[in-house]
Formats: sequence, C-alpha cells, structure tokens
Amino acid sequence: MIARHTYKVEQIANLLKGAATSRIMREGCHPLAEYAEPGKRPPRMWAAGEWKVFLDSEEEVEEAIRYVEANPEKEGKRKQHWSFVTPFAGIPQGGWTTYH
Repeated sequence: MIARHTYKVEQIANLLKGAATSRIMREGCHPLAEYAEPGKRPPRMWAAGEWKVFLDSEEEVEEAIRYVEANPEKEGKRKQHWSFVTPFAGIPQGGWTTYH
C-alpha cells in the first residue's frame, strides 16, 4: 500500500518495479535468468501495468492494511517487517489532497 503522493500511482509502480529489478539483478536471483539470451537481460518478470485501488475512508485503509499484513502468513511464510513501512496515522483533517 502506498499513501497519497504527488506522483501518479503509475509512476510510483514503475519506480518500485525498477528498483526491485535492479536489486534482484545485483543479487543474482532473477527468476527468469535462465531465459536470458547471451549478453542480454532476462525477460521482464513484471506484469504490464499495475493493480490500483483507491481507498477513500480510514476503515477501507485499515482493512487493506490488515489484509496485506496477514498475507505472507496465509501463504505459510513468516511475518514481514520492513524499515520503510510506517503506521497509518489516519486521514488528515480536511480530508485527502489530490495532486493529479
């Protein structure tokens, strides 16, 4: 989940995909590496576009947070903790600000 931002969601998704791809390439764990032609990058591992849903109430945001946090454990994986994840502080007084 990404909070409202001055960038369009499509641009944020592209930035995240690019950063993740760079890291995966550096660490040598690209899931499609075996399909790369000699001297070229592997095929893209991301689907085209992005899945975006706009949440317009605190209840919707809190429900989505619970879903995202529980998802790894539902798949038998350990709970995840990331340094860049911050708690939801609620919708600011005056409501959301839309930039685009």
